[in-house]
Amino acid sequence: MPFGHGKPKNWSVPVAHGSDDSTAHALAVIERIETRILAIEVVILNLERNIMSALDDLAAEVAEVQTVEASAIALIQGLVAQLETALNDPAKIATITAQLKAATEPLAAAVAANTAPPPAP
Repeated sequence: MPFGHGKPKNWSVPVAHGSDDSTAHALAVIERIETRILAIEVVILNLERNIMSALDDLAAEVAEVQTVEASAIALIQGLVAQLETALNDPAKIATITAQLKAATEPLAAAVAANTAPPPAP
């Protein structure tokens, strides 16, 4: 019977002092308990391994997002600085506008490609 299924076992051990049968029965019950405990330990270790792997994956994704965010912030701040210096120069403004369009399209495509659709109602 798989772990965690069915009715609980009766682990009570009849005590008849000095009886070889009761000692053997008690040892058999203890052995079954030990086997169950070892099986539980394996399950817990596997769960821990899976959780740690998931946490490592999540940490890597967070680091990647932070890097992308930092790049986007640097791009925006650079464009703001360029615009501030080009306020009275239409040619510079046209150049910055072209740069902005060139930078915006791949960023918008990446965001759209990596954004999950909203859940259906």
